Amino acid sequence: MWRILNQRSFLFDSDVADRYQHTVAYNLPPFIHCVCSYLCWRMDVVLRFHLVLFVCSGFHDYGFSDINISANKHDNVTLNCSLGIDVTPSEQKWNYNGQTIYSGYQVLWSRKSAAIQPPLYALVMNVVSISEEGTYQCCIGTRCVQYQLSVNVPPRSFYILSGEFHLTDGDYLPIKMNHTANVSCYVIGVRPKKKLKWCVNNIGNVTDVNYSAEDSVDQGTFNIHSSFQFQPPTVSGTLTCERTTTDSVLQESIEVRFSAYESLA
Repeated sequence: MWRILNQRSFLFDSDVADRYQHTVAYNLPPFIHCVCSYLCWRMDVVLRFHLVLFVCSGFHDYGFSDINISANKHDNVTLNCSLGIDVTPSEQKWNYNGQTIYSGYQVLWSRKSAAIQPPLYALVMNVVSISEEGTYQCCIGTRCVQYQLSVNVPPRSFYILSGEFHLTDGDYLPIKMNHTANVSCYVIGVRPKKKLKWCVNNIGNVTDVNYSAEDSVDQGTFNIHSSFQFQPPTVSGTLTCERTTTDSVLQESIEVRFSAYESLA
C-alpha cells in the first residue's frame, strides 16, 4: 500500500515553502515520486499566474471614474454610458444610490419621466428635481462609469435691506456722509447653500461680514443672510451682493448704486 503525505503552501516563496513541505513515502517507486513532484510544481505556477491575472483584471474592471454633473431644477439631464466597448441592453445595468433602476430590458425605477436612450444606452431624465440628486452608476459587466449629480435651485427672491430701504437690482441707496449703515443681503429659497460675497465698487475686500443660513419652507432649499457695516469709501459707487456656485453658469448677484450726502443736522 502506498501512502503519500505532501503538505505545501503554493503561495509562499520557495524558501518559506520548504519549511512546510514534508513528504513521506512508503513503497513509492521513483517514477511516481517524480510525477507527483512535477504536478505540485505545475499547480504552484498555475495558481500564481491566475492570482496575478485576477488582481490585475480586477483593478481594471472594477475601477470607475467619478464625473460631477450640476443641473438646475427642472432641467433635462442625460447621463451617457460610454465605456469604449460595444453595448447591448442585456449586458447593461444602471444603479442610483446603490439601488438597481435598470437591468437589461427591465426598468426597475418608479420615476416615469426617465428613459434609456440608444445607441449608448444613456439615462435620460426630464425635469429633474432635488430628490434625484445622488450617485448614478452605469455598469457593463464589471466596468462602470459613475456620476455625482447635484441639483441647483435659483432663489425665489434676492434683495438688500438697509434701514427703511428694500432694494433690488439697480436700485439707489442714499447714505449720509461719514456715517456707517447696516446693510443686509437676503437670498430666499436657494440651493446649494453657499456663502455670499460683498463687493464695493467691484472690489471684493469687505471684512467683518456676518453670515447665516437656515432651512427654507421649500424642502431641500435654504434662506441665506449676510450683513456688514458699510461706510462708503467714495461719494458714489456700487454695492454688490453676489452668490456664486461651483457651476459657472449659475451666478446671481444684486447690485445697487449708493450716493453719500451731507447731513443737515
